[in-house]
Amino acid sequence: MKHLKTNFLGLGLILCVASLPSLCRAEPSTTADTKESMRNIFSSYRELQSYLVQSDKFFDEANRPQIQKLISEINDGFHSVDNLDKKYRAQPGFETNIKIVRETLSQVAKDLKRNPTDYDLLRLRAISNNCFTCHSSYKPEGTFAATVPTELEKDLLAKANYLAATRQFKEAEETFYKAALETSDDEPVLPPLRQWLVLQTRIHEEPTAALNSLESFLKQKRNLRSFERGEINSWMDGLNRWKKDAVSLSPLKKAEFLLRQTINSPEPAYTKTPEVEVLRASGLLHRGFANNQIIKEERGQALYLLGLSYSKLPLFFPDELPEFYLEACVRENPNSSVARAAYNLFKEIITLGYTGSGGTHLPGDVLSKMDELYRVAHGIPEIKERI
Repeated sequence: MKHLKTNFLGLGLILCVASLPSLCRAEPSTTADTKESMRNIFSSYRELQSYLVQSDKFFDEANRPQIQKLISEINDGFHSVDNLDKKYRAQPGFETNIKIVRETLSQVAKDLKRNPTDYDLLRLRAISNNCFTCHSSYKPEGTFAATVPTELEKDLLAKANYLAATRQFKEAEETFYKAALETSDDEPVLPPLRQWLVLQTRIHEEPTAALNSLESFLKQKRNLRSFERGEINSWMDGLNRWKKDAVSLSPLKKAEFLLRQTINSPEPAYTKTPEVEVLRASGLLHRGFANNQIIKEERGQALYLLGLSYSKLPLFFPDELPEFYLEACVRENPNSSVARAAYNLFKEIITLGYTGSGGTHLPGDVLSKMDELYRVAHGIPEIKERI
């Protein structure tokens, strides 16, 4: 089964990542009702934090009614997007992203009425974690005026994730770095440092400052385990390659260039991961979407590459679900080679997620979705359409 750990949840929304950056930035053209709805969603999200930071609180039956209420408020808030200007609704992928988010929240709401699973908690974290992946992907024009929830103050890593998701990047970088430095000898040092590296590869234009910081870190943390020191050194190798990278291409072509070893592998999911290059590629793709630099004809490949990238970075994005991007790719590009590639990776990830010591056990609703996506990817009509 998927391993869940205590972590941060931010409200980002996949639609913000792939098709609606203006909503995140609250542009003047966004209607007053929509802005108010987004503020209400944010309010519900902040209250939801205390139930999602620790798994025990999420699964406590006494907390279930309030969690259901908050999820319902968030889901209802999405209806405000129906009032958005048509120019936003016409953007490629808009309807697909809305469909995926609403279906996911509705499924979690149903499971909460029965018996919620680890996967429900992961899906909630993943939907909202897009706030971090989105806001760390391009330079937004503003920041949220949001104080850190009290329950996160005791956990530097959770606090840093919250700061990152609310675009307080300078404070987030400092807190991630501090969290890594202050780990005791028996605590893992890499998780906060990985999140710090995400910001370094996505927010900054060049790697010199990140290299200097890692050199300083290695000097200050003398008692690192060999595998920790080895991973940090591999990042520094990647950052040094970045310093020498003078190739100028469009976002999609640049991402393909950075991911060329992975893409060209007969088994992309299992080839070695150059973390810095994959982080840079995913950031370029997000920025390409946010800045409308990825044209309609490129969306399928870009969404597939995002799904592939996140499948390669589970330790950097433990609450990210690459299958969201892969599902969007399939639905937007029916009966195509890129949709079939996305479906194959989607199936592999889902199957692995439900595989444990007792074998593979896929719930009925998951099997149903896989069947639906298979038909879409291969251009097979539904049975009622074939009669």
